[in-house]
Amino acid sequence: MRPARIVLDDILRHIDYLQQFVADGEDTFIHDIKTQFAVRLAYQLIGDMVKQLPESLLALQPQINWRDLKGMREILAHQYFQLDLEIVWNSTDDLPALRAAVEALLTTLPLEDEDAS
Repeated sequence: MRPARIVLDDILRHIDYLQQFVADGEDTFIHDIKTQFAVRLAYQLIGDMVKQLPESLLALQPQINWRDLKGMREILAHQYFQLDLEIVWNSTDDLPALRAAVEALLTTLPLEDEDAS
């Protein structure tokens, strides 16, 4: 299992990707299949990474609905045929709060976690 610090850093990187992917706005997202796929994959990967983190760590940031984030990953990966693009787009409004929560979690980790592999 990867150290929590590395997983959290990866989540931050994927949040950056998401923000880049949606920078051109909702119209581009709705009409550009490449943007849709990029956003969907980034959310899938974030959901997968969140699953790698201990619940005790996630509980330190209860304002984030971690369960829904993990559930979104399942929908994107396995129920893609029922996907509502509007819901995916609306979830991008939560990226600043998610970033802040992940950054806060990073500050709670002991320094020795950095050296673990």
